[in-house]
Amino acid sequence: MRELSGDEIRQKQIEILDAFVDTCEKNGLQYYLCGGTLLGAIRHKGFIPWDDDIDVFMPRPDFEKIQNVAMDAPFEIHFYKNGKSHKPFLKVVNANTEACEKNNRSRTALWIDVFAIDSLFENNFLNRLHYKVTLFLRKGVYFGFRPRTGLFGKIALPILKVLHISPERVNDFASACIDRISKIRRYEKGRYLGGINWGYGPHERMERADLESAVKVEFEGKMYNAPVAYDKYLHNLYGDYMKLPPEEKRRTHGLLVWEK
Repeated sequence: MRELSGDEIRQKQIEILDAFVDTCEKNGLQYYLCGGTLLGAIRHKGFIPWDDDIDVFMPRPDFEKIQNVAMDAPFEIHFYKNGKSHKPFLKVVNANTEACEKNNRSRTALWIDVFAIDSLFENNFLNRLHYKVTLFLRKGVYFGFRPRTGLFGKIALPILKVLHISPERVNDFASACIDRISKIRRYEKGRYLGGINWGYGPHERMERADLESAVKVEFEGKMYNAPVAYDKYLHNLYGDYMKLPPEEKRRTHGLLVWEK
């Protein structure tokens, strides 16, 4: 296998994104750039210089539909439900690659992340509780691929070994709980939407109209969908998002990729 350079990794990620977008368009599914990828599109017209991943999200009904869509090789959809991932969100991968990142004990194919947009509670207390429960359950997901890190891992790992329960089983259980709790409200119900199955927190909550319409934004020389209220979304997540963070906060995933 040949190790890819940083520029080659990003090109492969763009190819995955384009295959995903093509699949969405052929099947009448909606998507939007989100998180750091959307921030990069608006502030840099492409990747954040120190970032090395791509994030998108989809309305929950479309998120459920795409799980049953077969993509053209070498692209595949990995999810805890099909046994190809242990995460509560989708990974669209290039199966002709292998990748790993620092603090992750296993290799997988190079990916982009696809999250769900779910209906959120109008009540502020219930909204915060909704997020707190899913954020707590992430400890179980992280434990699956970093079982020896953190106080939870140091305490839990010896106990689970005695019970013959693998970290991956804990991971899958936590992912299933997050998946169920995230969609506890019917998508069509309520005024607010947000990404909760791997969200940033209660401040991510947006008016339905702000996340259900799309505009085109430039990312690495191509045009992709973004929420129509992307300015409000980015302010909610990052504050003054056009201002560069201090250098000590410019972190990457430490991504290594090989082409088969």
